Amino acid sequence: MRYLPKKDLWLTGLVAFICGMVFLGAATSNEPMAPLFSLIPGALLIWIYYGTYYDLGEMSLVVRHGPFRWTVRYEDITDLRLARNLWSSAALSIDRVHILCRRGSIYISPLDREAFIAEVNKRRGK
Repeated sequence: MRYLPKKDLWLTGLVAFICGMVFLGAATSNEPMAPLFSLIPGALLIWIYYGTYYDLGEMSLVVRHGPFRWTVRYEDITDLRLARNLWSSAALSIDRVHILCRRGSIYISPLDREAFIAEVNKRRGK
């Protein structure tokens, strides 16, 4: 089952602004390598923005955040909490779910946080 992320409007505007500035800089630069070095971070930002989702498999949760991927086995999850913060994470909103695990934690921002937590807890046997 796939959960899409909630995307805050302010973050959408920031991503659009940054990508616009990066691509404008690439298009107007006189340096021959500037487009390459400008387009790579812009493409990475777009990949992260459009390539973020959360898959609930049979045995584990897979978090995709552009080129980054985390797999969390349900048996390793110790708690799930609603959170609201700006910590760096695989979330595109400040309305987040904090997943605490045996070896660390991760913040994500599923569109329907309550349904996500209920489904993960069901798969955890809680």
